[in-house]
Amino acid sequence: MNFLTLEEKKGKDKFNGYKFLMFKGLFRNGGYEMFKIFMPHLEALVSSKLESHQRCAAEIIAGAVRGAKHWPYEMVRDLWKFLTPLIRSALVNMTEETIIDWGVCFATASENVDPRRNHWLFEVLMEEPGRNESSFTECGRLYSLQGALNQQLWRMAELLNLWFERLRPYLSHPFQNVRERMGSVLNNIFECDLRFPGGNPPQSPLISNFIDYVMPQLTLLYSICAEAVDKPENLLNKNAKLSSLNHIVSLKADVGAQGDQAKLEPVEKVEDPAIRLLKTVCKWISASVARSQYGVSADFYKLLPLICLMESYESDEELSRSCTCVLLALGQTIHVPHCVSAALTAIKKVSQSSSWQARATCMEFLQVLVFNNMPVILSSQKWTSEVNNIVLRLMEDDWLDVRVKSAQVLGGLLHTGFIEDSTDLLDVFKQKAAIKISKTKTRQDVTSLKLRHAGVLGLCAFINAYPYDVPEFIPDLFVILGQHLNDPQPVPSTIRKTLGDFKRTHHDNWAQHSLKFTEAQLTVLGDLAIPPSYYA
Repeated sequence: MNFLTLEEKKGKDKFNGYKFLMFKGLFRNGGYEMFKIFMPHLEALVSSKLESHQRCAAEIIAGAVRGAKHWPYEMVRDLWKFLTPLIRSALVNMTEETIIDWGVCFATASENVDPRRNHWLFEVLMEEPGRNESSFTECGRLYSLQGALNQQLWRMAELLNLWFERLRPYLSHPFQNVRERMGSVLNNIFECDLRFPGGNPPQSPLISNFIDYVMPQLTLLYSICAEAVDKPENLLNKNAKLSSLNHIVSLKADVGAQGDQAKLEPVEKVEDPAIRLLKTVCKWISASVARSQYGVSADFYKLLPLICLMESYESDEELSRSCTCVLLALGQTIHVPHCVSAALTAIKKVSQSSSWQARATCMEFLQVLVFNNMPVILSSQKWTSEVNNIVLRLMEDDWLDVRVKSAQVLGGLLHTGFIEDSTDLLDVFKQKAAIKISKTKTRQDVTSLKLRHAGVLGLCAFINAYPYDVPEFIPDLFVILGQHLNDPQPVPSTIRKTLGDFKRTHHDNWAQHSLKFTEAQLTVLGDLAIPPSYYA
């Protein structure tokens, strides 16, 4: 035992599969009499806080459980009579260095074994934790049970339902480590929610039921945040709703160049049950999409409006990062047809949000989603039309950042051939770029400037769509853009940025590309490159 508990490399030792196999063989052949020899050593090892001692105990316990697979019932019963309190003690005494070892121990013990043979193990792991346990101990219990149940998912529907019911009150746990572990656990709980056409639903918990369970709290959170973005002063009159969420949000409005639209900056950090619940749900969705064998669930998109809204929530970095991870995971995953329909419906809803940050975020998400699922989306004319309509509508958005992002997405769609017949679209942008504007600041003139800028952005998107080539229509576009250098901002800055990108991407082969321009067009191109004079 002294030899088996030696520490070889500090921080690099881990559960040893060869030692486990040795103990499994010993107890398989020697029976309970052989196990008795190790009982006093196990009690000492489990109660010790030394990393190497607990690791050795985990290897022996896993070997005993697996080695007792074909013991007579009386011997198995005596084994578990001793192991049950020992495992309880191990769950309380585990350390940060050994939590993974204990998880591997229980996963190895339940692997390739009928769960009814090891019902003692699952019963002790499913026991309610004590009230005064630390967050680390709670995570250890969850990780240990997760390792054991993960080997028996399709055969443990009853325990999965029981486990889910016990977790419900703690989904908005105040500690981050517990919330992250719960998110991973939820992925295992819902892993069997897979339905084939004409098949029966699984007996384990369903994703749709869970989404319906959390939606009332998250919907209330969304309504408060969305209304605050639209009209900040209204938030102060929502004391009843805020008290139901157990927090008060203080916001200040910074009204800038966008007129009556205000940028909201949280004055103090918001930490309420609904926020914490959203963090847990985000962790679950990210883990589920990353490890799922069947892609995305359409029910996830019920939460997309709130996730896009809170992705730019600067007051809580953890929440913002969690929402970003969800968007990345959803956008990069292959979607089946019915999920594409749910995704586009949710994106359309977000594109009509009162929050410009949510609208900009949904455009970034749409870009990633379309490029990773282009064959599926192109299979339906309805879906391609929905994507085009969303992008073109947001190119006329009131907020500059949204218009610019939409133009970038349009350039990508043109570059990849997503939009097949673009001639009519190019004519529309030329007409919008020719809209007359005046230097007054009335609402009508602001709208005219917005439409003209949308037209210029569209023309620039056509130029950006061909970074290494010069189609026949590109030189004429520069002539049109040259007529707008004296327009009010942000039109000139958009044109000059497009020209800078064009020169950078065409620099290597400019000798060949320049042949496609006439002398007059090259003159215009040169004028665009010259910065405006201070005295002009």
